[in-house]
Amino acid sequence: MSKRVVIKSFAKINLYLDVICKRRDGYHNIETIFQTVNLADIIEMELTSSAVEITCDSPLVPTDKNNLVFKAFLGLKRTVRYHGGVKIWLRKRIPPESGMGGGSSNAAAVIIGLNHLMRTKLSDDTMRKIATPIGADVPFFISGGLAAAWRIGDKLKPLPLLPRSHIVIAIPRDVAVSTAVAYRMLTAPACRRPAPGNLSQCSDGLKACVKALGAHEPLSRNSALLSLLHNSLEEPVFAGSPVVGKLKKSLLKAGARGALMSGSGSAVFGLADSLSHAREIKKALDGFHDCASFVTSTTDSGSVMAESV
Repeated sequence: MSKRVVIKSFAKINLYLDVICKRRDGYHNIETIFQTVNLADIIEMELTSSAVEITCDSPLVPTDKNNLVFKAFLGLKRTVRYHGGVKIWLRKRIPPESGMGGGSSNAAAVIIGLNHLMRTKLSDDTMRKIATPIGADVPFFISGGLAAAWRIGDKLKPLPLLPRSHIVIAIPRDVAVSTAVAYRMLTAPACRRPAPGNLSQCSDGLKACVKALGAHEPLSRNSALLSLLHNSLEEPVFAGSPVVGKLKKSLLKAGARGALMSGSGSAVFGLADSLSHAREIKKALDGFHDCASFVTSTTDSGSVMAESV
């Protein structure tokens, strides 16, 4: 049995996000397109005899039971009847409260990494079942890549992987947007009917995105998809944090083929034709706003094993 594993935990962007209605349980039914990108946290795990110990290089991230990786460990522990503990070290590169799913990705990576460490050979479906109670988008990160999602984001339809697409991600400094606050600012109708059971029952908007992605083109060159980029949360978030909206406009002014806020923000992303084009956008963007920006690209998985000893 391996004693230690190091795993890369990737971020995501939302190419489409439509908030449909508010549920009685406080969640919202949504329809979305997830895509993982090559911006990753590094997670190191080591099995121990009893206690759970989490350390992190970011003071913004909790290291107690409020961290989703703690919940991920408990969920897997119950499933496989493991009686020991674990040490988890988090090296954060995905900014917290950016709408890029860092916490959810970390939770999924811990499930995957511990499955490897314990040699429990759980299937992806079983790991997704463990992931579902932890957070709405945690199941997506078990496989990552490209997927349509609905209900609270936990019902998934994996989509064929696309050619690598280059992306510029920009996050305004000193602006963090809580997912809960973003949804509270949105006036959504109460849900009157059950969420769709499958993709065919979803809205025309989501199905149009799936059809557009079927062209198998890089994102920046997919004119049909570019016309469908949408995020219901932009309006309330831009109203509360105008700099986020200005940053989106700046990405377009800098030459991005399309731009959108990811999830509940505060990250926005722009689609570029090539690596050199992405670097040009980033260079221009650095002159517009006080922001952190990254040149990255799409990736085909939610996490990847970096080391196992």
